[in-house]
Amino acid sequence: MYQPGYYPPPGYYPPPGYQPPGWMFYICMHDAGDFEAVWHLYLMTEILIGRVNHCYVRLYDKSVSRVHCRIYHYNGQILIDNASKTNSTILNGNIITSPAVLNIGDTIKCGHVTLVVNTIYTC
Repeated sequence: MYQPGYYPPPGYYPPPGYQPPGWMFYICMHDAGDFEAVWHLYLMTEILIGRVNHCYVRLYDKSVSRVHCRIYHYNGQILIDNASKTNSTILNGNIITSPAVLNIGDTIKCGHVTLVVNTIYTC
C-alpha cells in the first residue's frame, strides 16, 4: 500500500479518481557512481536517506549513517538537513550545518555516495 514520502513499488496503481494534493512534490535522483540506481520519490512529509529499512532512499555503504539526512518541504521550498550526529551531509561541496534549499542539479554527498537531483516539481 502507498505510504507518504516514497514512490509506490512497480505494479502499484492508485485507486481510480485519486488526485495527489497540490502541495506534494516529485523528486527524481540518481547515484552518481551507479546510473542504474534511480529513485522516484513523492514528497509529502519527509524523505529519509540512510542505511536502515525505514529510509526511503537506502544506501548500502558503511560510510553512510543509519539515518544520514532528510528532505522535507517548508513554505513551498524543498529543504535538506543533516540527520546524523557523527557523519556530515555535503550539498554542492558545502557541509550542511542548517537546513538548505534543494534544487535541480544539486549533488548530495552521504559518506562515499554522491546523489544527483535530476527533477523537482509540484504535483
